[in-house]
Amino acid sequence: MPPTPIDFFNPIYKKNTNNTEFGLCDVPPPPHHEPADLGLDTADKSQWIAIVENKEALQVDFYPVDCGTIQNNVLYKIGVIEAKGAQMSKCDVMLVYSNELKFVELKDRNLSPSEWIPKAITQLKSTIALFRTTYPKHQYQLTAHAANKMRPIPVSTKNYIQDFYNETDVLLQITQIINLQPE
Repeated sequence: MPPTPIDFFNPIYKKNTNNTEFGLCDVPPPPHHEPADLGLDTADKSQWIAIVENKEALQVDFYPVDCGTIQNNVLYKIGVIEAKGAQMSKCDVMLVYSNELKFVELKDRNLSPSEWIPKAITQLKSTIALFRTTYPKHQYQLTAHAANKMRPIPVSTKNYIQDFYNETDVLLQITQIINLQPE
């Protein structure tokens, strides 16, 4: 039995900005049930895990993806429960602008790339699969991003990126900085 589809575009959780620079935050560190959030305070970037550069001041919609609480075996907010009752591992954030949709997994751990990148990739893949199941006729250009504040620049990511693309047909970027480009 596949997981239950979710409303990725639920307006209750939507935030937006056209700031030329903003951060993506996931506070407090897991395990928790609080959603990721926008970091708009450029004077204090200490909580920013990923930095979004939006030089054209594009209007960007922000949706937290990996959040929810379980009460009486029911998952509230926008989480998803798999058939076995376990919570599906999803990425943290979805950024939407123009016809672009970026899935972002945030990591704030001092782990080696061989530890944090595969976990991030698993979360991104499951989110993309769920999105495609929920919105099979979407018109978005999808990209995926894995960001780690503690390890922002892994040594070599070519194999991860190529394997991800081969499996999902989605470009993966492994970097702390996410650049938004107009159409």
